[in-house]
Amino acid sequence: MWGFRAFLDFYNRPPVRGRRDLGRVIMRHILTKSALVLAIAAVALGTSACREEEQGRLLNYEKGIYLGKSDTSLSSEQLRELTSRSRLQSDY
Repeated sequence: MWGFRAFLDFYNRPPVRGRRDLGRVIMRHILTKSALVLAIAAVALGTSACREEEQGRLLNYEKGIYLGKSDTSLSSEQLRELTSRSRLQSDY
């Protein structure tokens, strides 16, 4: 941490003489550090806001063209099960 003298030297200000001026310098020091902490927190929050599953997904779309991963074909057993299930659901 900085000492008060180093803080005054950093901002190139003469040593404070009055109590009112000292309060202003201390308040400016506190606000400067608070603003820095808030800025760092905002950057950290902004960079971690996206979930992993949202990263790397397709963002450019072409009309009428599917650009996603290709589907795997169904096995003959899966086709047979789907056919029998659809027969059970038909009313006519």
